[in-house]
Amino acid sequence: DMFKAYNGIIVPQLFGFLSIVFLVVGLLLTGINIIVTQKSSSFLKDIALGLAASVFLGLGSFFLLQWCGIYV
Repeated sequence: DMFKAYNGIIVPQLFGFLSIVFLVVGLLLTGINIIVTQKSSSFLKDIALGLAASVFLGLGSFFLLQWCGIYV
């Protein structure tokens, strides 16, 4: 009993919910970035929205893979 199984911080039952939430937020931020860019282009605003959208889409993709059983 020296070795114990590793239990992650996030419960695996939440993977589906987290993936959907992160992907929806990332897609919304992407849409907002497109709309804002059409009206007025600001380099810093584009970079900030793009960075936030990519982080949320990346986390959503990660939890989607976890939910499907592909552990990375």
